[in-house]
Amino acid sequence: MAHRARAAGIALLPNVGRKGGFARDVRDGGDTPRRELGRWSDELRKVLETRSGRSLFLLRDYRGSYDVAPVSLISQQTVARIAQESGTKEDSWRFRPNVLIDLKEAEAFDELKWVGRTLRIGDTAKIAITEVDQRCVMISLDPATGESSPEILKCVVQKHGKCAGIYATVLAPGEVRTGDSILLEE
Repeated sequence: MAHRARAAGIALLPNVGRKGGFARDVRDGGDTPRRELGRWSDELRKVLETRSGRSLFLLRDYRGSYDVAPVSLISQQTVARIAQESGTKEDSWRFRPNVLIDLKEAEAFDELKWVGRTLRIGDTAKIAITEVDQRCVMISLDPATGESSPEILKCVVQKHGKCAGIYATVLAPGEVRTGDSILLEE
């Protein structure tokens, strides 16, 4: 089943919380060939600043900076359904996904059925879907303003058993770009 992936050009990197790792397959935003950059190098920070257009700093957190798994994925259809059912504005950032996908030929919450399967994104990235994302109060808080909308969590808890989106781990690293196709493998 092919779908379209929508994500900001991020690199999926396995085991980034491990000491001594490297960021692989990072481009400088131009035509520079792929190369390895030291994970805490100033060169890596500059590459990421160029790509994002923002001033950045690298945070050393040896356990990883994620909740349950390194990849969080949700569909636009799920976000839209929750907004409709809760009477709130559609805002995918409330769910803080690494990857936001558009399920062109599927329904809201269909991604929950993918647990235990593998998803290929673009040419090389491959992730293992490990579990559904049981949501907490964080989805009630606007990440930009901190304003609370408790009706969002109430909707997810009461109508969807606390679940919205899925967690995954990286099997094969690769760059994910807006518009990349995704393939749910058997």
